Amino acid sequence: MLIKWIVCQVPEEQKAAFTEAQTIWSALADVDGFYGQWGGWNVLQSTEACILGLWRDLSSYESFMSNVHDTLFLGSNQAKTYQSISITLSKQILSIPGEEKSIHQALSGRWLHMADCLVKPERVTSFMTAQLTVWNPAMHQAEGMLAGAMGQAIDIPNRYQVFSLWRDEQAHQVYAENVTQLREQVGTDLVTISISGCLVQQEEKWLVLPNI
Repeated sequence: MLIKWIVCQVPEEQKAAFTEAQTIWSALADVDGFYGQWGGWNVLQSTEACILGLWRDLSSYESFMSNVHDTLFLGSNQAKTYQSISITLSKQILSIPGEEKSIHQALSGRWLHMADCLVKPERVTSFMTAQLTVWNPAMHQAEGMLAGAMGQAIDIPNRYQVFSLWRDEQAHQVYAENVTQLREQVGTDLVTISISGCLVQQEEKWLVLPNI
């Protein structure tokens, strides 16, 4: 599966217009290979719009970009509503089941957490071992964790993004209280160059589920 992560910096006075423009992407529902799109505002930075797109594979995504994307984008005038945009494409390398088996089955989740990890190239094996033996089991066992996925960035192979969808904010908060202890347990600071993240509250109008 291909994961597309979009982050837009939106001026406060343009947030309503951005949301209105975002509704045009409901047309994705009929595109071959589209698995779903979820988005909302970063609660830690309220003018940052974060959007998660899921695709069957790179070829179906590239077909969409070549044949459909520009018509929708230009028709929405959405470019006028944000100051900057960043896009990361990654291939899913791990699925993290929770109450659902996979992340594209969990798009009903109202909260999303994303951890962006730049890993020391010589410590990738240790990073992956910790993900498999500590982080994935901890998320799987967390009450209210619907499902998650780890993606490896296509353009920067030692960059990994971990996405998890949660039933509500309280469920994520309970898990987050244990994160510091888990990081110390696995020695995260020893294997990573940097870690950043965000917590996103869903905007219902931005949710697009596939029709096919």
